Amino acid sequence: MSVHVDAALLRRARAGEPRRRPPVWLGLVLGLAAVAAVLGSLVFSYFMLMFHGSEWPPAGIAPPPLAAPAAGLAVLVASAVPTVLAGRAIAAGRQLQLRAGLAVTALLGLAVLGMQARGYARLGFTHDVNAYTSVFVVLSAFHTISLVTALVFNVATQVRAWLGHFRAEHHEGVRIAALWWYWAVVSGVVLFATLFLGPLIDIGVHE
Repeated sequence: MSVHVDAALLRRARAGEPRRRPPVWLGLVLGLAAVAAVLGSLVFSYFMLMFHGSEWPPAGIAPPPLAAPAAGLAVLVASAVPTVLAGRAIAAGRQLQLRAGLAVTALLGLAVLGMQARGYARLGFTHDVNAYTSVFVVLSAFHTISLVTALVFNVATQVRAWLGHFRAEHHEGVRIAALWWYWAVVSGVVLFATLFLGPLIDIGVHE
């Protein structure tokens, strides 16, 4: 059955017919749209609270440091590179490069998680102090969950890659895992700009 389907896909590609996405793509797109809506709502809540407060962060809470989160963001953005290379490798039928690209992506993702865990331990506040701490922790946790989910997709894809499930003409699973990883990167950029650069905007407004 798998050989028949792959052959049909090859004939369709050679004939110039449009390629059809499997049904799982619809579920993935809808899922990403839903989490993007949640992220948008959380970011909107953050800025609404910020611009309605006289001081942000509130008195008694130090502004979040930039150096460590910026380093974590740099590693996260860099993780997109081996993801792209892995997709290109399997498109050319290079199995070893696919596995290597997925493995490097996962290692960089684990490094980011470790940096996030270290940052959480040094926050100096809990979620229940005030509105600022609540929205800060929720937004941070949102990205951690997104990254963990992307890692789960990555590991599952690695297992399939080592089992030889992917071919140049059939590697939708790699594309799906890559798309979710790109979402983790994009959401990380948005949250860094919100949580760590947002307070700088508020300082300028109140000056």
